[in-house]
Amino acid sequence: MWESLGKLILAVCSASGIEEPDIVFYSSSSGGTASILASSAIGIGCTVVAINPQLCLTLSTRYPGYMRKGYLSPLLKDPDYILDIIKEHKENRYVIMENVASAVDYNRYFIRLCRHLSIDPMYGITHRSNLVTWVYNAPSPEPHKAMDWKTFFPAVEFLVDRLDALDSVPGHMLEMFTALLEEHHAAQRRIAELEAKDPVSGSSVAVNAAPKAKASGRRKRRKKRQKPQAHGPDSGGHHEKIKEN
Repeated sequence: MWESLGKLILAVCSASGIEEPDIVFYSSSSGGTASILASSAIGIGCTVVAINPQLCLTLSTRYPGYMRKGYLSPLLKDPDYILDIIKEHKENRYVIMENVASAVDYNRYFIRLCRHLSIDPMYGITHRSNLVTWVYNAPSPEPHKAMDWKTFFPAVEFLVDRLDALDSVPGHMLEMFTALLEEHHAAQRRIAELEAKDPVSGSSVAVNAAPKAKASGRRKRRKKRQKPQAHGPDSGGHHEKIKEN
């Protein structure tokens, strides 16, 4: 399946005048998984950027159904098949972005990757051979979702352009990219919370209108109390206590 995808990509690149080392996959979740598989069919120095990919399909809750319906190759019964692609295809470059807030992705897939390659899981951006791991923390109701923002993509592009000389990039700049991702995500989450709590032209109008209604009611009650005084024996400014019958 991915062999055919690799051939299709190479044919399109050849017709477009794009050289193989300039091929960059940018995807998330199962798209990240497919990108890693397709990279093995190209194998001429392409780059894969995968955000929260499923790196061991046998651990996925959907795996039994996929295999039963014939969606997956029997090769994927090997739990380490995808991990071995990263390990063995040294000619390719892999950037695995992992959100620690997504416990399933981090514990089920990323930790397995680290153990398989005998590396320590590190926060932030870390470079090891042909692998770059980018671990960040972006809490969300759905932390598995991709961080595909226009304002953040230049940081990813900067990173990809310098993968061959990443060790020469100042550490504080790499730290800044991680902070940018997390702060942008926090801002997006806060905006979503405000929109859900206070929709446009919604409660803000009602809140402003409520005090006016109460003030109007007090004025009406005040007039009712003053009305009997206006018809009293002395309405020229001497107020008398009105007795009730």
